[in-house]
Amino acid sequence: MRQPEGSWTIREFEAPDMPFMEQMSLQAFYSGPLERPLPLSEAMKNPLFACWVEGWGRRGDTALVGMDDNGERAGVAWYRYFTPERRSHGFVHQDIPEVAIGVREDLRGSGLGTALLRALVERARGAGIERLSLSVDASNSARALYAREGFREVGIVMLADLARPSPEE
Repeated sequence: MRQPEGSWTIREFEAPDMPFMEQMSLQAFYSGPLERPLPLSEAMKNPLFACWVEGWGRRGDTALVGMDDNGERAGVAWYRYFTPERRSHGFVHQDIPEVAIGVREDLRGSGLGTALLRALVERARGAGIERLSLSVDASNSARALYAREGFREVGIVMLADLARPSPEE
């Protein structure tokens, strides 16, 4: 049974939440139609993934955890500052933190992602942050959430599928 929208408890991230955050990072990072989540040990070999969780707790790292009505972790939203040398897909500038959100698969579409994103945005505003960035696959249904909450596209990535015949053939 789905939990009613708005009945979530959102709290500060605590050190024991790290394994859950790592799992949600895997789901958030490997969410495209061509991707499958890897074991954490394999994903950590990818610097674009590892930068999200390695050394968590440095200055500026901010995360909120959504709890369901059974007191179980249900989702997490966080932002982190990156540099041009150490960054992920949604990097814009070292003064603009990048956002990630992960919600348990059984609770997607329940309103928890919206609640977490709104709480995280308010936390950022309270910290004096003027902009947040994120990266989302074009096929990810969360794109609509981000657009509703004020995120807009500022670039595009294109992919050539070389295994398929070219249009001229």
